[in-house]
Amino acid sequence: MSAQRFDYVHRLLPKLKHQSEDCLYMNLFVPERLESSQRDSQLPVLVVVHGDEYGWNAGSPYNGSILASHGQILVVTLNYRLGVFGQLSNSTTPLINVVNPGPRIPRKMRVFFMFWEQRHLRLSVGTDNAQCCVTSIRWRSQGCHVISTNLDAFAGWGSGASLVSLLMASPLTQPGRRLFRRAILLDGTALAPWAMAHNPQQYFAQVAENLGCLSRNRSSTFNDNIDTTLRCMQDHPADNVTKAVQAIEIPTFLSGFAPIVDGQLIPNSPRISFSPQYGSLFREIDLLVGFSSHPAHYLLSNEDLKSGLSKERRQKIFRTLVRNLYEYHRSELLAAIINEYTDWENPRVGVLLFVFPEQFFFD
Repeated sequence: MSAQRFDYVHRLLPKLKHQSEDCLYMNLFVPERLESSQRDSQLPVLVVVHGDEYGWNAGSPYNGSILASHGQILVVTLNYRLGVFGQLSNSTTPLINVVNPGPRIPRKMRVFFMFWEQRHLRLSVGTDNAQCCVTSIRWRSQGCHVISTNLDAFAGWGSGASLVSLLMASPLTQPGRRLFRRAILLDGTALAPWAMAHNPQQYFAQVAENLGCLSRNRSSTFNDNIDTTLRCMQDHPADNVTKAVQAIEIPTFLSGFAPIVDGQLIPNSPRISFSPQYGSLFREIDLLVGFSSHPAHYLLSNEDLKSGLSKERRQKIFRTLVRNLYEYHRSELLAAIINEYTDWENPRVGVLLFVFPEQFFFD
């Protein structure tokens, strides 16, 4: 583990110790004092979608008070169901609430933004089609009345950025019922190899097998018994489900429990959704793309950062990348990647280890 990664996890871990399936909460940060010119006007709203990975983190560790105060905006941080509890699916059918989640949410709801009314917020939620649409945010405080009918910007990093970019091209945000007008993507997009689940049915079956809810000699038509399998899985406590997932080996650079093409919220593969023929879906959304500090520190150890990668280790990493991401012409692709990302003016520097998906978002 790199020093940067250790420091990041060390600071974040105390804020993540409290875990609960009753987790779908939002935090709203409002300026304590409004400038006189803004007292009778709508404030911009920035929704921050936490990232890192689909399997961990939360919105609560990130304090938006300074940004709200200095920027004179409303800042919203949120939680969404993580890992198997929010992303379990078989084929193209999302299956959430495998274990009892406390407050019941409709089973077919997708996992990105599932809210309910809280004290100072009034939110309208789509259910069956998972088209969760924020219709209004109302805040009353100290004689100040601020109403925002639109979320101005969605921002996210890592997996949060991929979720935001998926929403950009979703029917949820088609012109005429636009959910947000601007997007900020850091260290991730929907075009990243880890942004979508690969072989979700396989991982669903493995979780069910590890819980004893599906025979290892299952028939290829086990979907016929999906309700029975789900009921069995729901009888297990959350800890059992988590352990069942930890026993599954997911290929490096890919995600086992991640968004899928469900034909509703995500109607097409991101490469299709972001093609020119669908440009009308997201062309009006202002987009800012960038990187955070040390975006790939989790890939390298401290020794790697100090001494660099040996040629053998570097080649092994790239072979793993090509093997897990591509089915054909792997040798040619490996050679092309090394050629493209080698600094030929100073070849001893080696090659860039991580190809950032933001580049391909613009290509």
